[in-house]
Amino acid sequence: MNPLSLQFILPELILVGFAFVVLMAGVCERFKNWAGGLSLAGVIFSACSLPTSWNAGTVFFSGMLVNDGLSMVLRQILLLIAGIVILLSMGYKDLPSEDSAEYYFFLLVVTVSMLLAVASNNLLMIYITLESISIVSYVMAGFLKRDVFSSEAGIKYFLFGALSTGITLYGVSLFGTLDLASIVRMLAAGSVNEMALYAYVILVFAGFAFKCSLAPFHMWTPDVYEGAPTPVAALFSVGPKAVGFAFILRVFVENFQPVFTYWTPLAAAIAILTMTMGNIFALKQDNIKRLLAYSTIAQAGYIFVGLAVGTPSGIQATLFYIVIYSLMNLSAFGAVIVIANSVRSTKIKDFSGMYKQDPRTAIILTAALLSLAGIPPLAGFMAKFFILASAVEAKSFVLAITVVLNSVVALYYYAKVIKTMFLDEPGQQAQLVPQSICTQLILIITLIANLFIGIWPHLVIHGLENFLH
Repeated sequence: MNPLSLQFILPELILVGFAFVVLMAGVCERFKNWAGGLSLAGVIFSACSLPTSWNAGTVFFSGMLVNDGLSMVLRQILLLIAGIVILLSMGYKDLPSEDSAEYYFFLLVVTVSMLLAVASNNLLMIYITLESISIVSYVMAGFLKRDVFSSEAGIKYFLFGALSTGITLYGVSLFGTLDLASIVRMLAAGSVNEMALYAYVILVFAGFAFKCSLAPFHMWTPDVYEGAPTPVAALFSVGPKAVGFAFILRVFVENFQPVFTYWTPLAAAIAILTMTMGNIFALKQDNIKRLLAYSTIAQAGYIFVGLAVGTPSGIQATLFYIVIYSLMNLSAFGAVIVIANSVRSTKIKDFSGMYKQDPRTAIILTAALLSLAGIPPLAGFMAKFFILASAVEAKSFVLAITVVLNSVVALYYYAKVIKTMFLDEPGQQAQLVPQSICTQLILIITLIANLFIGIWPHLVIHGLENFLH
């Protein structure tokens, strides 16, 4: 085996090592409480090894993995997501202490799978990493074994996931080769049956769209988010979505868009359908986790706009949006964890008067929701601005108008939550419980980042440009 290949996957190897250390710590009663800290240390060491990984070369394991700008950017984002989710999990009161080591083990394993997924450049490797993410996700969704809703979430996720995996695998088998470059050459030479091409695009895209919660493959999202442990729902809302969009970008935008002339109208229709359905269904939700689930569906539609236009500025806007969306959504879920720890509920009506009882958390949740709505000067405004600019630049005016209209609709249901926290009288006095320092720290950091990037977005934009060019 080429030593450079091992050097490239050094971050993943570090995480695997820490995952087994965490699992062994769970066996010893004395070290069981160290699981969260060890997991966070693993993510930090893995992140520190990224520069060494980037210097390893460009192609590894016979072309199965590549070291390009896309993988560089997304591996950083995914490790940041993993670190934030670990910190939020350490402040989650409903996580059974006796199972905490197993929980953090699964969290590290799914992170490894996601890191490998965004570097995959072969359909076999894409399928393997997609399946490994899915299998661990099913377990994590139903991790609260004594909670019937969590068990239901795990089962529903498994059923929908198994169906999408089967569809994807069938689509992958149509061309007789798993190498993307070979498929592109076949398409360019006109040696592929047109009907087979359409079937391939639809079937493979369906599997990727499932991970991204793109309509009409979004049905699983609200039920799974509501039943899964809240930190797991936070992870699902950002991590696998980033992977799904990476797959779409690598397979369709980079390789198939030049030869598949119907990509842009098909992608634009799906983006419009996704953002519209997500926002409309969010209007009538009375559970904050279900509301955020439909919100993530709508956000997926906004993100997909950049890939629909397929221009360099659209791709850059998509990656910028993924960075900002991850911070916004994790901040919102983190605030929900803190409030739910106190009121023992995720019903929006039980958030009544929260500003009077826990003003800091109420302000942080408000900032996250307003950022998701795209209100200046928060970071979400700049994310939507760059997406809109890419659509206008590509003369996709229908897409741009739809984004604006849907943003107005979204503001209504975000404002409903804010109004409940600030203007409604408390229904019952919440028993505020001490929150972990880790949770408080990450909420403050995400709030500062939300404001800072909203005012100086070009710091992130320039960083993306350095990796992509």
